[in-house]
Amino acid sequence: MLGEWRITGFYGRPNRNERRASWALLRELASQYSYPWVCCGDFNAILTQDEKRGGNFYPTYLVQDFRDAVLQAGLSDVNMNGYKYTWDNARDDDDWVEAKLDRFLANDDWKQRFALSKAAVLDYSSSDHLPILLQVRIFLPRHSPRLFRFENTWGAEWCREIVEEIWSDPSLGSVLEKLQFCSVRLGEWGDNLRKLYKQEIDDCKRVMGLLRGKRDAHSRESFRMAKSKFLDLLRRKESYWRQRAKEFWLKEGDQNTKFFHRKATIRQRKNRIDRLKDDNGNWCDWSTGLEAMITDYFKIFSLLMLVRLMILLILCRL
Repeated sequence: MLGEWRITGFYGRPNRNERRASWALLRELASQYSYPWVCCGDFNAILTQDEKRGGNFYPTYLVQDFRDAVLQAGLSDVNMNGYKYTWDNARDDDDWVEAKLDRFLANDDWKQRFALSKAAVLDYSSSDHLPILLQVRIFLPRHSPRLFRFENTWGAEWCREIVEEIWSDPSLGSVLEKLQFCSVRLGEWGDNLRKLYKQEIDDCKRVMGLLRGKRDAHSRESFRMAKSKFLDLLRRKESYWRQRAKEFWLKEGDQNTKFFHRKATIRQRKNRIDRLKDDNGNWCDWSTGLEAMITDYFKIFSLLMLVRLMILLILCRL
């Protein structure tokens, strides 16, 4: 599920005179593979002056050397929640120094694949360094209830029986109540129909295989009936996937259900939403309030009105 990716533990040399050897190693590691990559550890360096507090001014050339190495390695900083600094010199007087020496760096491929991952600086440690934590996450679509939609296959004659049965039920008083029951029953019927397709098609193939080549009248008639049912099932199955893919440019009778299945699957992937920007320009994903953001936006629409419109469309097609 995660695919191939790479993680490297890194330790930058503490001696400033040897620091460039560390950055040469970082560039060399970057050139070895093309996998999604995250590199983490104590780099003994900072990327900006505000990553250090207290003590003497940090030499600008050391900051620039580290920044250049990170850029040339195709890496960038992974934002971490928690305390800003990861190291201190254990002093509580005017000589107290804090700095962000520990971090996660990742290339663009890693950040795109694991966009939901979270990094944090943990609160406590017996060391002079605070521990850092990376939680690697991928997007897993929520299995929410499917939206109710009219299926082309519901135009068959036997769907009328479902509608007539509900419409003549005296216990269902209002028109809206009857429409709601129609939507539920037709939805259940559609789910059962999809499950039956494969089983019924396989049964027809088995019967035709047994009867093929037999010459007596009974066998020929049984074969004809099995074939007729088989072709009808294929047409209905093809109609189901044609609607899913929203592709109507293949002529009637093209038995290419695998094509429609593939197109519908691709469309489903394209329709996936991983994140959106809120009114303040901040990105929200499924773990940081995207669901609530979408829900709040669509509260301006009337759910009841949408249900009524969908069910009326069903009745217009029957």
